[in-house]
Amino acid sequence: MADFHLFRLNPEDGRLVLGFGKAYSISADLSQVEHLKGLNGNGHRKES
Repeated sequence: MADFHLFRLNPEDGRLVLGFGKAYSISADLSQVEHLKGLNGNGHRKES
């Protein structure tokens, strides 16, 4: 099959984005999932 090249990807980690405010950092085996909360854990709120 000279027309095709097959590759195996082995991810080490990744990001899952489901929508606004719903972003997660995940490990390759899905054993660790962490909700990403933005800078200093405050998201996009203005400091008062």
